[in-house]
Amino acid sequence: MRIILPLMLILSSMSFSQIKYQVKASNGLIIRSQPTTKSEKVGKLNYKDTVIIKLNNIKNADTIPDNNYKIAGHWIKLDTGYVFDGFLKEINSGGDHKLKNKFYGDIKSVRNYNVRYHYKKSKDSLYKGKTDYGRKSVFDKRGNCIEKYSSYNSKDTMTLNYQYKYDKNNNLILENNFIGDKIYSTETYTYNKKGQKTEKEKVVKGKPYYKWIYTYDKKGNQIEEEDYYYDRMRSRRWVSTYDDNNNKISTNYYNYHQEHDATYDYTYDNANKLLKATKKTISTNTVVPNEEFIFEKFSDYNKTTHNDYNKDGILKEQNIKTYNNNGILLTSEIVEKKHTKSELEAFLSGTVQNDNRSITTYNLNGDYIKNETFVFKDGKELLTNYNIYKPNYMERIYIDHNDNSIDKTTFFYDYKGNKIKEISYYSDGERIYSTTTYKYLFDGRNNWIEKREYDDNILKRVYVREITYWSKHH
Repeated sequence: MRIILPLMLILSSMSFSQIKYQVKASNGLIIRSQPTTKSEKVGKLNYKDTVIIKLNNIKNADTIPDNNYKIAGHWIKLDTGYVFDGFLKEINSGGDHKLKNKFYGDIKSVRNYNVRYHYKKSKDSLYKGKTDYGRKSVFDKRGNCIEKYSSYNSKDTMTLNYQYKYDKNNNLILENNFIGDKIYSTETYTYNKKGQKTEKEKVVKGKPYYKWIYTYDKKGNQIEEEDYYYDRMRSRRWVSTYDDNNNKISTNYYNYHQEHDATYDYTYDNANKLLKATKKTISTNTVVPNEEFIFEKFSDYNKTTHNDYNKDGILKEQNIKTYNNNGILLTSEIVEKKHTKSELEAFLSGTVQNDNRSITTYNLNGDYIKNETFVFKDGKELLTNYNIYKPNYMERIYIDHNDNSIDKTTFFYDYKGNKIKEISYYSDGERIYSTTTYKYLFDGRNNWIEKREYDDNILKRVYVREITYWSKHH
């Protein structure tokens, strides 16, 4: 990823007054002297270039035609001119409780619902149907989700489901789960000065349920993990040791009876890459593989194979990745070894030869090109699923080899990832069965607040977002 430094406002930290964008147009994005397509070209941003913009530099709204579609957006002022943000996508980071890439600006709350539309015999008999009130999320000024609501009826009420609290470092410290208007369960989290989780405790219906305790050495390595279940009045422990390079070299597992049950040993190469992990069962003194990495170097590519074994040391899954000589990921293949079972499992279920596979192909920019999934039974291919990716386009082909039927659907997106068109085909994969289109209404911050769904040009559903912000948009 290349960053255009002259176009960036370099600050010590990102705030809600700024937005970090990435160019999504494969041909790049023209910089113009004025906020109009008719003005002079003064520069260009390349595909996947990034730029940080102040919120008050987002100027007038506009629509620009692109491949027979109208792209909605705003003109953004840079130091060297203007670009149209309809071809940009915001980059935002965060965990499960953080605001994701779907929104722009300092979101305070988002409420989603949809209205269904029906017709009896013709377009003229269209009428408004049931309103579904779905979800609502509330965020603090740092982008952390603090409340989640939902509703399953048409009443204008929302029920609180989850409540979250955070420390000054944005670490989650409390999670309440509600049933009705009462707290059903509470999870609390404790961290040390380095931000590492030291305790996790859960209370259900007012009674302690379990507690996890994590211990670290001075280098920050986790040397012990313990879970304690209050109803059982017993706990399990995992005690680990590390070498001078902070590589975990062994883990001793103690069961609920505090018996030394198993030992996991880890082997590394000279570059500190994990090569192999084994499991030794203490009671039987048997050693079986737990996982294994195989690194191979060829003339024009490199290959890494990750073998994952079940508790009996039988290979259950392979993850094979290939890279070019510059370290860029080219393909990723996952093979499920479902035919390898323990003797007891084979006796109970019989022998089934299933080597299911999933292969993902990438280009040099790290974008998906194709994903293929193959499903087998007793060595016979049952199903094949292809997802083919192109800029702003995805084609899904699902083949059933039993009856040779094809389920084919194509999807079209704008540069922000919003779906704008969907085409479904008959089982021959050629004749069009239906066409669904989507039209969006955006607010002043380029977040869509209404999405209209049309089946063969007939309105079927309207999706609504009610969005509030912490600050006013300038």
